[in-house]
Amino acid sequence: AAGVTGANWSLDAADFRAGSESPGAGMLVLGIAPRLLDECFALRLGEQMARLEALGVYLPGKGKEQAYARAVREGISLPLAAYDAFEVQVG
Repeated sequence: AAGVTGANWSLDAADFRAGSESPGAGMLVLGIAPRLLDECFALRLGEQMARLEALGVYLPGKGKEQAYARAVREGISLPLAAYDAFEVQVG
């Protein structure tokens, strides 16, 4: 991000873990709408992710995706005390 934002290069930044000086590293957030460049991007990405997964590559977020699908399908269980506390708050 330093080259685009004018922040410190990593070699020039203060230590992130010690001292009171800000490292001045900056941040750049760039949003891209891939479908504007490739209408089939979502399909192609899905196919590529399936290929990578078949090769044993770890896909971040896959576990959460599966847990969410299971919760939608089967619901979730809560300890009775948590349910009671929620019911008191919501009514």
